[in-house]
Amino acid sequence: MKIILVGAWYTSIYEEPLARSFEILGHEVYEFKSSSYFRNVHLDHYRQGTFSLAEVFYYKFQNKFLVGPVITKINDDFFDLCSEVQPDLIFFYRALFIRSRTIRKIKNVYSAKLTSYHNDDPFTAGNKWRNRQYISSLKSMDYNYV
Repeated sequence: MKIILVGAWYTSIYEEPLARSFEILGHEVYEFKSSSYFRNVHLDHYRQGTFSLAEVFYYKFQNKFLVGPVITKINDDFFDLCSEVQPDLIFFYRALFIRSRTIRKIKNVYSAKLTSYHNDDPFTAGNKWRNRQYISSLKSMDYNYV
């Protein structure tokens, strides 16, 4: 089975073990990592002269508020990967940066089963806005795990 595992991949303790487990079970896993789009920019990079303050703000704003050209590129690249791979399963591991309209488009074009997992409570008042894309995409998923 061909599986696309979609997630942030900021650390090796969440998506990585799941990907390796799918591979141990004999599945072909394609990793889609949002972290690679944000260049891991911190204010320390500005202080060290590595990035301008505008660059830090550019990436931090989009990563926090999930809007902007980087988010659009993530969604376009993800759709292109689905076209290339033609997966049997797409597993969204707390994939907050994937827009619900992208998920609906994938659901209409491809026959892959869509599964979402969130390792926290996305419905609490403090998390609702940050998780808005995740919450609005739930009805498009075949399976949801929270």
